[in-house]
Amino acid sequence: MALKALMLRKRIDLKKKDLEQLRTQMTDLEKREAELTLAIEEVTNEDEQQAVQESVDALIEEKEKLEASVEEIDQVIKDLEAELEAAEEDQSTEPAP
Repeated sequence: MALKALMLRKRIDLKKKDLEQLRTQMTDLEKREAELTLAIEEVTNEDEQQAVQESVDALIEEKEKLEASVEEIDQVIKDLEAELEAAEEDQSTEPAP
């Protein structure tokens, strides 16, 4: 059972690293959002407005996908942690040989 717990810990660590990368990407999106806010204010004609609108739409779509990925990985981590806790409880209640 110790191997199962060890594998679960490793999977949790890897998922946490994935989550951290996604959060870094989210920070980058927030910077792009701030840049787009400025671009919106600086629009002077319809062509610029169209270009900014396309960028805004792309950013919103990317942000929604990223948020969904963050939520999914966060849930996987919670599930793995619950599984690890159960495995550790089983391990502590197993009779000694």
